[in-house]
Amino acid sequence: SFLSAQEKVYERRGSGIFVELLGNAGAYSLNYETRLSNQNRGLGIRAGIAFGKTDGDRRLAVPVLLNYLLGKPEGKHFLELGAGATYLSLEGATLSVNDEEILFTSKVYGTLSIMYHNHPPFGGFMWKIGFTPFIGEFDNKFGFQGWLGIGLGYAF
Repeated sequence: SFLSAQEKVYERRGSGIFVELLGNAGAYSLNYETRLSNQNRGLGIRAGIAFGKTDGDRRLAVPVLLNYLLGKPEGKHFLELGAGATYLSLEGATLSVNDEEILFTSKVYGTLSIMYHNHPPFGGFMWKIGFTPFIGEFDNKFGFQGWLGIGLGYAF
């Protein structure tokens, strides 16, 4: 009991860079994440970017979220709870609604993350998987669009 009372858990700011498939940007995104304190758990922020070309249309997605990692100080297993927004731009794309072609330029969706997050306390391979729904207007109705996200990257 003397040793356990004297033990000090070393923590450092948890950061990482990862590719997310599906998830908060749609198809894919490259993301940077960091905690807002000198811990590898607690409140953090993440931002990502995705761009490409689909059927001649240019696509840009920028997800930005605040998240909170729940878990033990010395652990690597966390529950991630997050909320934020994703800016989505499809230049030149059209959307067909009720036999009418609508030019779709840009839109902002709310987004959530409820994920298992594996983040080694001293760096290394990190990964996460979970539910990442979009919130907004879909087919002229406000609602949720369920989505799965998988992140793979490096923690430092």
